[in-house]
Amino acid sequence: MNRLRQNKNRRRRDGSTRLNSGGSVRRNRFRQRGGSRRWQPGAVLQGLGVGLLLAALSVGFVFVHDLVTQSRSLVTRRVEVIGNRRLDPAAVMRQAGVHPGDNILAVRLGQTRRQLLGHAWIAQAAVRRRLPDTIEIRIGEHTPFAMLRTPGGRLLVNTAGIPFKRWQPGDPERLPVIEGLGYAALATVDRSARRAYAASLEALRQVQQTGDMAQLLGPLTVHTDRDTGVILKSSGPVENTVLGYRAYPQKLDNLKRLLRHLDGRPGWTPCRRVDLTNLHRIVLRPSRAMASTDGQKEALHVSG
Repeated sequence: MNRLRQNKNRRRRDGSTRLNSGGSVRRNRFRQRGGSRRWQPGAVLQGLGVGLLLAALSVGFVFVHDLVTQSRSLVTRRVEVIGNRRLDPAAVMRQAGVHPGDNILAVRLGQTRRQLLGHAWIAQAAVRRRLPDTIEIRIGEHTPFAMLRTPGGRLLVNTAGIPFKRWQPGDPERLPVIEGLGYAALATVDRSARRAYAASLEALRQVQQTGDMAQLLGPLTVHTDRDTGVILKSSGPVENTVLGYRAYPQKLDNLKRLLRHLDGRPGWTPCRRVDLTNLHRIVLRPSRAMASTDGQKEALHVSG
């Protein structure tokens, strides 16, 4: 019996030795470790030191910023306004909120530019410092191209065809007028309205590029119809000129040839309506005086 007990004890000692020496025993991850962490005053003091350092740096930055932006040695002595044609330089400076005597580093360039773009006549703006004492304001103004007549009033249209402000007394008046489409129609995704508006702008550009044609027709009103296209209304020799869509240079050339042809006829009076929709035919409706003697309509064939 004693020998059997000695053998069992020997096997237990051998098994525990193999487990400890073989390194195959894995620790229990779910076993809670006993005891608690010791309080480390050094780490707490280190954290407080970092916080105090950051606070001191923040106060220092604020102090330096206030010192620099309020210094009288960095005063703006000159404000240059470049690119203005219609607006007065003083009006541009008021819109920008920049004046001589301001601290040059206190001027916020981005905010100043946004304030400038808030003016109806300013299309582009750039602001920069020229140290030690100059602020440069460079602007680009809208160029009025036409006037859009809407039920809510008249709008000024720039050369890109974009309405940029409502007409007010003192604004340009001797401009071609575009009618037939409200601003609400242009603001939608209505393709026919946008197509008609683009056609009216293109026809107007072609008329203005031909200087003698603009002088012949006089003050223009461009009536825009989604189905018919462009109709030019004027107080010149032709009251209504139907251009339709596309091929405006050729159609305006046909109109010039027509006016030269009619100018040589005795008893020539202004026409009520000329239809140039077809490039190879001109349909002419004379005025009442001519209609009583020559008939209501006359068709002229255009040879290339």
